[in-house]
Amino acid sequence: MVFPLSFIASMKKKLLIALGAVTTILVMSIVVIGFKANAIVASFKPQIEEQLSKALGTKVSLSNLSVSVFPSAKLSVEDVQVLNAAGTTSSLSVGALKAALSLSALLSKKLAITELEIAQPRITIVKDSTGVSISGITPGAPAPQQPKTTAPNGSAVATGESLALDIDRIVVTNGDIRFDDRTTKRITSLSKVNLDAGVSMEGSQTSIPSANISLVLDGKTPLSLSGKDIIFNKSTGGLAITSMKLTTRAGDISANGTHSVTTQAGAFTLTSSGLDLAKLASLTKDISPTLDQFKTNGSLAFTLSVTTTPNAPLAVSGPISLGSVSAEAPGAQIRDLTATIQTGGNVQNISLGASAASLKLNGTPLMVDTQANITPTSVVLSSLTIKGFGGEIKAPTTLGLGTPQTFSSQPVMKGLSIAEISKTFQPTLADVVTGTIATFEGSFTGTLGTNLANSVSGSGALFVKDGALKGVNLPNLVLSKITNIPLLEGSLRNYIAPEHQKYFDTRDTALKQVSCGFRIQSGTISINTLEAQSDAFNLTSNGTVKLDGELKLSSTIAFAPDISASMAKRSKTVTSMLVGEGRLAIPILIQGKSPLLLVVPDITKLVQGAGVKALEQKAGDALNKLLGGKGKDKQPLKGLLGF
Repeated sequence: MVFPLSFIASMKKKLLIALGAVTTILVMSIVVIGFKANAIVASFKPQIEEQLSKALGTKVSLSNLSVSVFPSAKLSVEDVQVLNAAGTTSSLSVGALKAALSLSALLSKKLAITELEIAQPRITIVKDSTGVSISGITPGAPAPQQPKTTAPNGSAVATGESLALDIDRIVVTNGDIRFDDRTTKRITSLSKVNLDAGVSMEGSQTSIPSANISLVLDGKTPLSLSGKDIIFNKSTGGLAITSMKLTTRAGDISANGTHSVTTQAGAFTLTSSGLDLAKLASLTKDISPTLDQFKTNGSLAFTLSVTTTPNAPLAVSGPISLGSVSAEAPGAQIRDLTATIQTGGNVQNISLGASAASLKLNGTPLMVDTQANITPTSVVLSSLTIKGFGGEIKAPTTLGLGTPQTFSSQPVMKGLSIAEISKTFQPTLADVVTGTIATFEGSFTGTLGTNLANSVSGSGALFVKDGALKGVNLPNLVLSKITNIPLLEGSLRNYIAPEHQKYFDTRDTALKQVSCGFRIQSGTISINTLEAQSDAFNLTSNGTVKLDGELKLSSTIAFAPDISASMAKRSKTVTSMLVGEGRLAIPILIQGKSPLLLVVPDITKLVQGAGVKALEQKAGDALNKLLGGKGKDKQPLKGLLGF
């Protein structure tokens, strides 16, 4: 069928008229709805203020309340004023508030908020001796009564009824939260707080199916938090968290559990599959600078149970695993630390226990068992057993966490290789002294830091077996330098019997055992009594040894009876020098560092003792010869020459 052009033109005109009418009606409806919506919302203003005042315990005033219905219904509040007890603005503020409304509910004179946007909220939370509160708001204070108001149509508005809110989503942008802990004098700030959370409210129960939060800690550390199925029951005060995850540059930490805001009791489980310790140290260096200065690397994983009880610190228990951890401290480099640490106690007194932890200290492999307690002021290692260096060390130790950081320790050692210890802590000593520390007991104190070695003070007792002075033959040095004794021809070294030459030809000085008592102060070890025994001699000493290996000892070396006797057969001078047990005893001074030890015989003492005897004996023999062997006094010049 073909319609004439006049008919088509007539239909277009009618359609345009109808469309214009519909548009006019729609615009007028929007205007009417907008007007009614603003009137309806204005009637709810006292109720909203009352509910907020009840929630905060202080007066809340809303201004510039308005509604827009195009393209969707939205409630806007440009200024939210929270007043403290003095009637002035408190530290809680909101820059702007917007709410998406259900238009159908609004036209039925019901306020149904489907989405809430809060811009730039500012809040300060204070913790002091009385508890936790919002700055400027008195906790537990009754809400001020709002005056009766009337709606625009003149009817009274009931302010006692609760609003039926159904918020599907809450959005917070650019918030700022400050935690002022006046008990520790520390302020923690959370800035750039952004929240996007789904919300379901039914009766007294509020459920958050999902939530995402991002913020910056103390202006430096970005963090993000996500959660699922978080439920809070206002009537019971119960909070249940099915899943929550904190994401940082160092790794993730997950949490779940329950807590009662009424009783302050709860239990949570915290887990992490692995935190990067280097990044964690960077994140926490303002809180714990010690961790950062140790240049820590590796991973940390844990599964911890955290329990809260009223008026008590958080209780913590569970395993912490360290994987391939490395750290550096003055004089100590730790590598490949692997351990499982069992925790218990609370945050004010945490107990830690580790069994068979393994690590490399300056390249030396060690196994460690320990039990420790950590408080805000100290770390007490009630037991510390280290297996390594060929033996075992037990060293209960206390670390003071004040300024400066201090330590005290009471080590007991058995079966340790001196060479391995030297290689680990003082490599320059590795080529100086060797042997096995059979037993060692000591008590020491000091200050942690770059001057640790020089800060140590204390005392100890040492017993060493199968030792050696490397690069120096002590008896050979001593005898070679005895050349100025009266009536002695050449050096004492010339009188060594062939069968004893082996003791004087070796490069090192072998020592069967060494025992000594000592004190240490300002990097110097003071030897009280040192006794060393070898197959060729015995040595007694006192003096000082510095930590770099420098010796300054006043000693007496007494050669073995068989060596002394064989030398005496070759020299009457040596015979006159023999002392108890028929030993050749020579006073010496030992100075320097091996292998550049300077061994100086004390010639003055020798001359005053053995040298005088030699002169007397020589003169006596000559006089007796003149007397035909009839002289009864074998030393006829004794006293006559003033000796």
